Amino acid sequence: MFRDDAVCKFSDAVCKFSDAVCKFSDAVCKFSDAVCKFSDPVCKYFTKQSLLWNKDYWPGAGPYEDIPDHVFDRPDVRLVLDIGAGNGNLAVNLFRRYGDRIITVSTTLIVAAETVPTLPPPFMQVIAARGFPTVALDIFSFFPFGESTFDVIHTSWVYTSGFTRHAIMEMYRVLRPGGYLIHTVWDKMASTRGTLLLESLAAKMNWKLLAHYETFSGRNVTQAKLRGDKVPYDTYKTIYQMPSYKYSKK
Repeated sequence: MFRDDAVCKFSDAVCKFSDAVCKFSDAVCKFSDAVCKFSDPVCKYFTKQSLLWNKDYWPGAGPYEDIPDHVFDRPDVRLVLDIGAGNGNLAVNLFRRYGDRIITVSTTLIVAAETVPTLPPPFMQVIAARGFPTVALDIFSFFPFGESTFDVIHTSWVYTSGFTRHAIMEMYRVLRPGGYLIHTVWDKMASTRGTLLLESLAAKMNWKLLAHYETFSGRNVTQAKLRGDKVPYDTYKTIYQMPSYKYSKK
């Protein structure tokens, strides 16, 4: 008899606990429904903004990743080094526009101490899957290219990864006389030191400044519109041309 009473009490306790769980579950479901109702239009908005950003800025259709025609249209431009290539979009854009006349070597920036030799950085796998040559590059070390190899060097936001005098001199070494350096900075305020260093060395080595212009960044345009702020110019592109000679090392 006592055993049956204990079993009944335990069963009642389990039932009460089950009821409490059900009530909690109902509350969670109601909260989840409310979140979904709120998040649906928000997600749709940001999905639309993301698609517009990808369409207008990232693939090269808009000013964000604008290709300087006056550089790449030259018949003597055939080999391009893209430092900090991301997904390799510059290589894709150049191939679509110029075919196999221009070969782009895309690089992924690494820090040697953080790199596992058997596992290439993820961006390298993406670029290779798109059918373009790719190299892991440590800008704090020597570049694995011969002297005067490239006609054009394009850099994307390398300042924020540690733009140094050594990196600039390595670009100078692998760029042919008369070649072009196209440098893009996303955040000018975070790149002041590197900008001043590049300008100083360019002046000392007689690099010719061909163009300097500012473009919109799709991400910050979207953020500014959401905040109601003025749309910022925060992508800065500078184009230099090397002199027709190089200083010899002593």
